[in-house]
Amino acid sequence: MYVCCALTAVCQLESTWVLDIVTTKHAQAVTAAGAVPVFTQLLKSPHDDVKEHALRALGNITGDSAKCRDLVLNAHAMPALLQLCTQEAKTTLLRNATWTMCNLCRSVVCTVAGSVADKSAGCASLRQC
Repeated sequence: MYVCCALTAVCQLESTWVLDIVTTKHAQAVTAAGAVPVFTQLLKSPHDDVKEHALRALGNITGDSAKCRDLVLNAHAMPALLQLCTQEAKTTLLRNATWTMCNLCRSVVCTVAGSVADKSAGCASLRQC
């Protein structure tokens, strides 16, 4: 919870960056701590660096397992992710968004009905990457 309530943008950035790194090897521990809704909320941060680390953390989590992917989908990360793609964003942010969406759509059978379907309209700007 500290990440969302950090007093300064620098503290928020540093906290998100560290958790981004931790999710590369310990995604399930991070999800068990309740971080997925926090990362989803941070996708709406006014700071691009915070958004990018939250996005990478979500990408790491979704790539870990189908269970983790479903946690991210159930936290309504897809709409926030697609909103990032419709705004003017840095190329690196769009590349990370594309990677995270690939992880979200990886399984042929998605256990969260309707979460991914009909979302392709928001992806048109990704073709530029």
